[in-house]
Amino acid sequence: MINMCIISGNDRAKKATKLLKHINELKVIGLSAGHSRLSENMRSPLDDELATSSEAIYFDQYNPSFDLIKKAIQRSNHLFFSSIPSFTESELKQLINLSAEAESRTQIFIPQIFSSVNLNQIKRSHSPFLANIRVALKPEVEEEKTLEHILLFLTFLDHSELRKVETMTIPGQDGYSVIEIRLAFTSGSVARILLSNQIEDTNCGIEIFRQGSVVLKFQSENFEPKQLVEAEKNAVEHFIQSIRKNNSYCVGLQHLDQACQILRILKLRINDNGNFFSEKRQAV
Repeated sequence: MINMCIISGNDRAKKATKLLKHINELKVIGLSAGHSRLSENMRSPLDDELATSSEAIYFDQYNPSFDLIKKAIQRSNHLFFSSIPSFTESELKQLINLSAEAESRTQIFIPQIFSSVNLNQIKRSHSPFLANIRVALKPEVEEEKTLEHILLFLTFLDHSELRKVETMTIPGQDGYSVIEIRLAFTSGSVARILLSNQIEDTNCGIEIFRQGSVVLKFQSENFEPKQLVEAEKNAVEHFIQSIRKNNSYCVGLQHLDQACQILRILKLRINDNGNFFSEKRQAV
């Protein structure tokens, strides 16, 4: 049995509590709720107490401070993030080194990896591969967040270093119409990512082509609430197996570090002012 605490951005953490109580290998021993981006850098005595008494921490839709994560890893806590955490480049490097020393395990929940259908496909995938990814851009879609998930999916799937990045944008009347990104990895894998407000939902998805194998198709967005709950449960179960040093799939800080590096390059290539998309867009 693994003792786990919940640190949540929700006042009652209903979703996290409901999810975790149905996993037999876990025992929820405490809850610290009601955090927000305004309070994330304020150290809570309760957070410190929970981190000290638990083996693992579940961060529920909340971006915890670097200091809290650093202290937790130094105590050899294992960390589960239900959303992608935000750290600077230097902070990530430091946390990766500390995690290796403390043998602290990390899991970042990415639906594109842990949804049940996609998980079965991942078991059949290996590099090198050719990935073809199509994303429909809509007013409610956060482009940078969408790309973060895709890049974490790719860095998890490939297990090698980035070799080359190419980008192209085609402006439309009301801003860009198409953004194409090509990534080449040292393994020989290549990924083509096409984002456009002219792509229909039915044409979205991820295709993985490999030599001597049928194409693997992955759902990339528009997950139903039931699918997301099941996917997160899968991610927690793999996290538990990782803690026990059994075979498992985990999206760790090293994957986040590489995805963030790629995202920084894309920002520079597409937009010199550092914002991912601005009012004026042009081909590069």
